Amino acid sequence: MLQKIKMALRNWVLAGDEAKMLVPTRQAHPEQRWDHESWLYAPTPDLVPLMVQYALNHWVGTAVNKIAPVAAGANFMVVSRPDGMRINQDHPILSLLGRWGGVSPDMDSFEFFEKHFQFFILAGNSYWLWESSTGRAVPDRVRLLNPARVRIEPGAGETVEYYTYVHNGRATRYRPEQITHFRRANPFSRYYGLSAMTALYRLVRADSDMLDWNANFFNDELGLPNGILVVPDATSDAEMERIKAEFEARHAGVRRVAFVKSDAGKAVWLDAGLKHRDYDWGEGRALNRKAVFEALDLPLGVMSETSTEAHAIVSERRYMESIHLWHLRTVRKLNFDALGFWPGSRSWMAQFEDVRRAAVDWRRESLRRQADERIMSVDEMRMREYQLPPLTERTAYSVNANGNAQSDGGDNSDPGVGE
Repeated sequence: MLQKIKMALRNWVLAGDEAKMLVPTRQAHPEQRWDHESWLYAPTPDLVPLMVQYALNHWVGTAVNKIAPVAAGANFMVVSRPDGMRINQDHPILSLLGRWGGVSPDMDSFEFFEKHFQFFILAGNSYWLWESSTGRAVPDRVRLLNPARVRIEPGAGETVEYYTYVHNGRATRYRPEQITHFRRANPFSRYYGLSAMTALYRLVRADSDMLDWNANFFNDELGLPNGILVVPDATSDAEMERIKAEFEARHAGVRRVAFVKSDAGKAVWLDAGLKHRDYDWGEGRALNRKAVFEALDLPLGVMSETSTEAHAIVSERRYMESIHLWHLRTVRKLNFDALGFWPGSRSWMAQFEDVRRAAVDWRRESLRRQADERIMSVDEMRMREYQLPPLTERTAYSVNANGNAQSDGGDNSDPGVGE
């Protein structure tokens, strides 16, 4: 009976003019399920194969481990909105995500953010579940959900009705207000983010196949030869067994070597099949490394030992810019979706410290600016360095090397900049 109702509902959907315009195509993304039934639901991408590559492919593991810990190590702050001049040291969210915070008894804020960025990079999605141990509307815990186990149930008007989390064979539904969903842009889905690993999947699988071939070729750390050993007819059976035993001891097996007797008069080795060098794995894996690093926002110059100084400086700047963008994605979503749990959310906003200050060229610029401060006034620096008009307030502020506001004199009771 249920199957008949399901088929009738499907036929009713397909009868509409809008449904007739949905034309399946072989060029569609493989994660999409272009069958009629999937149009009634949000197609759930299979994220497990993408996330498994973190453990199987060392290019992927290297890129993620280079980005996620550095991104997690930046200080999470709450600052005044919209100027960002004042820092709120006592906001309740800092007890969860701040420098000394902990999201649960067994996970500190660094581990939480590192796992968040790993999920975000590998799966294109990260789900935060806000919980309250007291049953109040204000959360006192936050938990990361494995994106491979989350299914989104759409509501009316392309909204989300529920987030369903399946764990240990048990499905739990959460309301949208309980979940903060971070997702990357996805032209194939309104509900799920698209990971760069989806585009890299075939390339990474090919790279893993190269690794497997290398492991099989160098079995027990010995190269297995492919070929035919032609020995003279006069070779006795005992001598032939001795030759086979030497090959087996030296090459950990002779399953790829054929032994043939001939009247050639001397032993001759004939290559059979392609050799390791014939596949050109070295160049192929180098190209794979470059593609993986670039797609996962890790400039190759950061990891290359042959980079020039200029190339390394530009690569480091791009690397810090990439991490800054991951921070920006995170705090923009928190400001929109999570800070509303606490009173006064319109006065404060989440922010990470600017990691771009750690870049080589930024440090060089900072030292130059500090030298200018010794001989130039604040107004002169504003006009020369930033093309800004002079300050009109009685209190002029500059920023010292530590990023803290400092007064250049005047009446401190005046609101000044940032008030």
